[in-house]
Amino acid sequence: MVFEYIFIFLGIAVLSCMNCRNSAVGMIKEIGTNSRYYPKHYIIPKRWMRTLFHIKQHAIPRYLYFELLLSLFFLILGLLNIVICIAVTCDKSITGILIMFHACLIIGNMIFFSIMSWLFKKK
Repeated sequence: MVFEYIFIFLGIAVLSCMNCRNSAVGMIKEIGTNSRYYPKHYIIPKRWMRTLFHIKQHAIPRYLYFELLLSLFFLILGLLNIVICIAVTCDKSITGILIMFHACLIIGNMIFFSIMSWLFKKK
């Protein structure tokens, strides 16, 4: 039973992390530098972040920087959920709450990402 929940939490964490990463990196390539919002809404990512996510652009939109940080947060949240699940001996109600909380964060992020991407692509 414990291994099933660990597998579920790891799966949700890795999939949400990779989704945020791939969406952000793809949008960085698609948007480029939009002169309408540059430089006020752009940020220069740290070297470790550019290396970790293989970003070649010097400046990226702030919301995509946040999206990259959020991908790391989703990975850490999955590990934290595993620890909480083990601490409460896999109580079904608490485990369900943890899964739903993570799913709601993913949905909220996708709504935010869609709106911001639409605004940045709009010329």
